[in-house]
Parts: sequence; C-alpha cells; structure tokens
Amino acid sequence: MSHNHPEIIDNLAVDDSSNNFYQNVMQKQMTRREVMAGVTAATAVVAGGPVLTACSDGTGNLVAPVPAVSSISKSLADRVVIPAGYTATTLYRLGDPTNANDAAGMAVPAYKNDGTDTDFANRAGDHFDALYYFGMSAAGTFELNNSARGLLCMNHEALTEFYLHQAGVNFGRGSGNKRLSAQVLKEVEAHGISVIEVARGTSGNGMSHVLAGTKNRRVTARTPMLISGPARGDARLRHKSYTANGGTFGDGINVQGTLNNCANGYTPWGTYLTCEENWAGYFFRNKSDQTRRDDIERYGIRTINPAGATQDAVGFQGLNWDTSDGNEDEFKRFDCTASGADAAADFRNVPNTFGYVVEIDPFNPAAPIKKRTALGRMGHEGAWPGKFVAGKPVVFYMGDDGRFEYIYKFVSTKAWNPADVGGGIAAGDSYMDSGKLYAAKFNADGSGTWLELAPGQNGLSAANGFGTQADISIVTRRAGDIAGATNMDRPEWAAVNQINGDVFFTLTNNSGRGNGAATELPEIYKGGQDIGVDAANPRVGNPNGQIIRMLETAGDNSALSFRWEITVFGARADDAARNVSLLTSVSDFSSPDGLWVDPRGLLWIQTDDGSSFTNGTGAAGSGSEALSNNQMLVTIPGEPGQTPVIKRFLVGPKGCEITGVDMTPDGKTMFVNIQHPGEVITGVDLTKPATFQSHWPGSSPTADAASGTARPRSATIVITKSDGGIIGM
Repeated sequence: MSHNHPEIIDNLAVDDSSNNFYQNVMQKQMTRREVMAGVTAATAVVAGGPVLTACSDGTGNLVAPVPAVSSISKSLADRVVIPAGYTATTLYRLGDPTNANDAAGMAVPAYKNDGTDTDFANRAGDHFDALYYFGMSAAGTFELNNSARGLLCMNHEALTEFYLHQAGVNFGRGSGNKRLSAQVLKEVEAHGISVIEVARGTSGNGMSHVLAGTKNRRVTARTPMLISGPARGDARLRHKSYTANGGTFGDGINVQGTLNNCANGYTPWGTYLTCEENWAGYFFRNKSDQTRRDDIERYGIRTINPAGATQDAVGFQGLNWDTSDGNEDEFKRFDCTASGADAAADFRNVPNTFGYVVEIDPFNPAAPIKKRTALGRMGHEGAWPGKFVAGKPVVFYMGDDGRFEYIYKFVSTKAWNPADVGGGIAAGDSYMDSGKLYAAKFNADGSGTWLELAPGQNGLSAANGFGTQADISIVTRRAGDIAGATNMDRPEWAAVNQINGDVFFTLTNNSGRGNGAATELPEIYKGGQDIGVDAANPRVGNPNGQIIRMLETAGDNSALSFRWEITVFGARADDAARNVSLLTSVSDFSSPDGLWVDPRGLLWIQTDDGSSFTNGTGAAGSGSEALSNNQMLVTIPGEPGQTPVIKRFLVGPKGCEITGVDMTPDGKTMFVNIQHPGEVITGVDLTKPATFQSHWPGSSPTADAASGTARPRSATIVITKSDGGIIGM
C-alpha cells in the first residue's frame, strides 16, 4: 500500500524514511490541524504526532477517513490471521526466561512447558495483557523517539493454572484440603509485570528480546512496594505484621505485591502504570465474619449469597492460596476473615492494599514501586493520560470494570512542566499523590459533568463516612454511588487522542442491564433494584457492548464538563435487532475491550467476547453459531456524529483474548498480546494433547497449531509490514 494514502495524510508529500515519521507528518499538517483540532503547535509537538480528522468532499461536508488496510475475514482457526503484506513473529511467551541468569548468577533454563517448570520470578508470567513500549538510549535512559531499542512493559493478569502444573491441582477447601506451597508460589509469581529489553537487528523492523539486558525483571504478587498518597499509613490498610521476600509488611505503608494487572498507562516522566482489576477474586472470607457490609462487600468480597444466606466465600479466582501447606503468612494473607481481637491480629485489611494504580520506573530497578491511592480504589482497568500541556494539570482517565460501575478521572494539583520528562518515580510523587478525583455523570441530552469526589462535595461528608480524602481513596466505589455518577456497562479501556484530547471508552457488555432482576445484594448496592437503560447505556441485557466518546469542554482534559456520543455499537452483522451501527461481515465485532488511539489518530479496538459471536454453539446459519475468534479492528473515528469505517486487522487463535497494543515511534513495529489461548479446559486430559482447545503459538504464530501437541501459551507477537513500511498505511 502507498505510504501517502490520501485518506490518511491528506495527499501531503512526506518523508517516511526517518524514525520520526509521525512528527514529520505533524509538522507538515500543523496549519490545518490547528484549525480542525483547536490545538497549538507547541501542544502538538509535545504530544508527538498528528490527529486524523475527516476530509472535505468539496461541498463543505466532512467525509470520515478510512484506514489504509484491507479488512480480513473472520477466523476460527488456531492461529493469528493478519492482512496480506504483514508479517507476525513471536517475541515473548509464557515461561520464557526474562533474564539470562537469576539473582544468584545461575542460567535460567528454557521452558519445558510440561508443568514441571519453576522460578517464575525469572520467567514470563501468564495471561499477557496491556503493554507499552518505552524508547531507550544507548546509555539506558528514557529516549522517547528511539524505535530501534527500548523497554517493553507488560502485564500478566491471571492464570490458566491447569496448564501451569504437571498434573492439575485440587483447589477445593473442603475436608482440610491444602494447596502445595510450591504450586502456590508458582501461581503467585506468574502474576504481575514483565519489563524486557527489546531491540531490532541489523536489518528489518522485527524485534528480539535482549536476554542480557540489565533492566530485564519481573514484578510479581510477592514484590515489596509502597502505599503513596492519601491512604498511606491509614489504619484500614494495617494488618498482622509478617516478613517475606525481603520486606516486612503490615504498617499500611509497606505492602506486598500487585495482583490481576489488566490495563495500564504511562507517564511522560518515563514510568509505567499498571492497574489492579479483579483483585477481590483472590480472597477468602469465612461466614463467621459478618461485618464491613459497606466497604469490603462493595468490592465483591462477600459472605452472603443473593438469597440472603451466609456462606463461606472465595472470589471467582478460587485459587485458595491461603491454604498453602507451608502455612506461610504471605499466602495466609489471602484469608481476610476478621478472626482476631483486632486488625493487628489477622489479615482482614489486606484487601485494602489492592485496587490501585501502581507506578513502576522501568529504567531504574532500584526505585521504589508505588501504589498511587489518590487515583482511587476500584477494579482498575487502566490509567490513560490526557494531553500533556505545559502549565495545565496532568489528567488520567480510568474505568472500573464491573457491571454498573463508573468512569473516573484524576486531575493533578501540579501543572505539567516539560522539564520533568524522564524524571522517573520522583516526578510521579509530585503529580500523582495530590489532585482531584472525579466520577462521570452522563446526561440524556449528550452533555456530561465531572462530579468531584471530595469531602463536602456532591453529598460526601463525615456523616456518611467520607470526612477525609483517604476515605474516598479506599472506598471509591461507594463515594461514586453517593455522588450520583452514571452506572455504566462495564467500563473497560480508555484511549485518548493526544492532539485534540478526545477520550474513548469501551463499555464491553452488561447482561444485567434492565433485565428486571435485582442487581446486587440490598445492603451493598443501591437497594438491589434493577437498573434500567439510559442514554449512554441504552441496550437491555447488553451482550455486545459499545464504544463511547467524550469531548471535554474546549478540548481541555481538566474541564469539569463534556459532550458525549456513542461511536459504535458492537453486534453480529446478522443480528438485526442489535446491529444499530449497521456493521457488516467485514467489520462486525462484540465486547470491545482493549483500546488505543495511535499517534496518527487511528483507533485500534480489541475484543474479549463471551457472547455467541465467539462462543456460539448453534448450527451454521442459526444466528447463535460462533462466527470468529477474538480480534483486533482499526478505524478512524472522524468528526462527532459520523459513523466510522471499521476494518478487521487481526484475528487470534482459539480461546484467546486480544489485549494490549503499542507501536514503536516510527510506526513500523507493532506489539500485540495474545492472552489465554485454549482457555476452555472442560474435558481436557493433560495426557491427551488432542483434547486441548489450542496449541498456539506452535512453531509460528500465523501457522495453524491445531495438529500440535504443546500446551497453549500466552504470548507477545511483533507485527511488521513485509515491505518495511508504516503499519496501517
């Protein structure tokens, strides 16, 4: 395809040979972009690339631009499918060594993938999720525009634990069953984050993992880190003291590990933000503990079922780490039952040390890792930055992934100073520990308001438990309830156009919307009433989700008001009742999840579908048959009010989720994560590989792995254009 596709770069003659192609395009389009997007040249230069907007058809009407890729067909094959002219290779897989050697200097063995492997503190974790590429200089420092060498940070959200162990495992709690400590250790260390050095070779745009890189490391659910911001040292984060893995924990400041890291964010001072989503699912709570209805239960750690009966309860992960046969406190902490005389005698408060945005300095392994509590506690999907404008606050957008949960943003007290680029975790202290937290209210007329979550604002007061900002930081969900934020259809990822400040959120689905049933237990959530449809969430029992766009007043991400519109509704093309966006067989999708606006303004959409689109079991043509594995699509949103043209760019292997995407600054290398291929394990016999749903990635990510014998592995793939050009152009 032509590098200067007219719908992408407005027929401007540009040089795409340099590593700063995005910046070159931006500079040549600046006059037009200032008019169309209302931005200054200085703002655009800081943002690093051009915005794509609609083009004129000569009559004054705006025509939505179209991505310069051919839309591929759906696929149910056990391989990655991408357009002709593109190549995909595997970079980093579950169990691959993160470092050449461990801390003792011993070589980390190659992964056998038979359940006998150990030492996941030095191996890739499971369930690869969000990722971000940081350019790195020859001196090992943050260098924004370096496309040839960098650090790739990625999350390891959860586990397909069945394949981690040699012969399965008994997860039950009954009859005194205990988990083997070695198995628990493996699972705990298979969570968290990988930081790996990557580099191009002497030719081509592919990437390889530099095993000898000095900054390669794993951060896991065992790693010591610090609480920072309003909740630091709060009594509700203190618990029984214990020592493990080089740290002593229990004082409400020093905490151990990060869990269920889903989406992410980044900062211009060169740090990585990883976000704790379904952390509540790791905790057990005995039915003897009938306290804390409004705080711990608001996050899903319950001891009472919908019928009102008390019961022993464990989160949906059901891993029961607290039953480890070694009786280690670092694993016992996952039993949060209030069993002792006070909080210092048990682990009742350990859940309050999770649910935050976690900041990591990838360039300085010795720097402390900090949980930024000013950004609230929830099922954090991510923390995506708004535009960085000198003299204006730094803004992060966040989704809380739960049915009827909220969209939030954090606005720093300190104004952005470009001198802080590369400042690392110390710069984060000045921006992320002090600011204002807001929840979004969507009005039926297309307007919206940001509701401040602070004592004395929007109904929050000491009388209802919110006398300090720490109260709001720890029980953010209930603060949103009281303030009157709009209940959304599972806010997943956000993406911000770094030129015009437009914000996009995926609302992935919500089976409970308007279905006539009580939403939650009466004492926990809004009286347990059915929550009906509204303008921003207009579909009953929404199985397919939608993408919503927010346009902040005057393009200012720190504004207190916005306009909004639904960009596109997910649906099967053959589902006339739900396909209100008139998607076709080459553009239909369901359950949008991952989302990214690249530096040119292309919007990349990734799916994690549980509906019949991917999981259907009906006969062909029935409308309930599976149509495709999960996928990644691309579009250009155009101007407000326009329906975007969507192209299908990638389809993954069987059982996977597509999640996590980024590019090098020159646009020639794309990184994508393939999570949990072969996730369906019902009826699987580990001694009979033919029963596995998937064997991906096999010998090649784009080769059909259906006839293989290997256990499936999550992995990062690298996509390049075969002609060495710019992806999507």
